[in-house]
Amino acid sequence: MDILILEDDSTLGQLYVETLEESGHYPVLARRNSEAIALLANQAYDLVICDLIIGCDSTLPVLKFVRQTAPDTGVILVTGTGLFPRGELHCAGAEVSYRLQKPVRIDDLAALVAHFDRTRPSRSVPDAVGTSLTA
Repeated sequence: MDILILEDDSTLGQLYVETLEESGHYPVLARRNSEAIALLANQAYDLVICDLIIGCDSTLPVLKFVRQTAPDTGVILVTGTGLFPRGELHCAGAEVSYRLQKPVRIDDLAALVAHFDRTRPSRSVPDAVGTSLTA
């Protein structure tokens, strides 16, 4: 699967990338909202793994962009807080497929990604003569 990871902690982001590559996926790491939106505008991703807060900014604009432009893309929201004084988690509810609480056990992330991969709808891919094949 093509996976976009939005995480501002470079060590954690790199751990996610390495773990998902070892599982046969194609992860790309973004560290800012603007970078994630630019990547999403130029490539289709099967899954987005997104920290709720990047620096001082909420990633809700990224989640909304995903739902507006690629509604079938799965979203795993990662958060380090259980407190949401501005209602962020409530606002993100419709945009999120799954939620993980930090600190994330890397085995839990890998298992959740594998579960998503097994249960996601198949995509139709055109073959050379214009009929479609199921990917």
